[in-house]
Amino acid sequence: MSLDPETQGDVRRIASGLYDFLAATRRLGERPNQRVEISQSEMEILHFVSRHPGCGVSDIARQRFLRPSNVSATVRRLLDNGLLTREHNAHDRRAQDLYISEQGQGTLAQVTEHWGEIISRIVATMDTEDVRALIRAVPALLKLTEHSESFVEDHQRRQKKV
Repeated sequence: MSLDPETQGDVRRIASGLYDFLAATRRLGERPNQRVEISQSEMEILHFVSRHPGCGVSDIARQRFLRPSNVSATVRRLLDNGLLTREHNAHDRRAQDLYISEQGQGTLAQVTEHWGEIISRIVATMDTEDVRALIRAVPALLKLTEHSESFVEDHQRRQKKV
């Protein structure tokens, strides 16, 4: 699909705004993790597994553009700390499917709750109409996430063919 010049400009503004938001809040996002003694990389993988139950190390590495060895080391720590569980894959006995444990769900909820508190304090400084606009944008942001994951999958498939 080809975008008209005005829409292309809007998309660039979205990209710039998302980048600025992520850059401004990246360090804030690490603070809740420190409260429950979990690293940013562990939190990212824990969150990924919660959204993709039954995924494997290679799935995480591919979707997040990470080295499988780094993902394996992080997954091992999460398993050792009881935040993830693993089961043998029914189709490939060498593969292992990852799932978030009850303890992992609790940790994720704790970090998400604290992150919510931080965002609430930020949002409290904003104009009410801007807050309403953000609330209306949440479904579109979630769709952007879904489409981003599909884009990454397609990109990875094309790279393998080259």
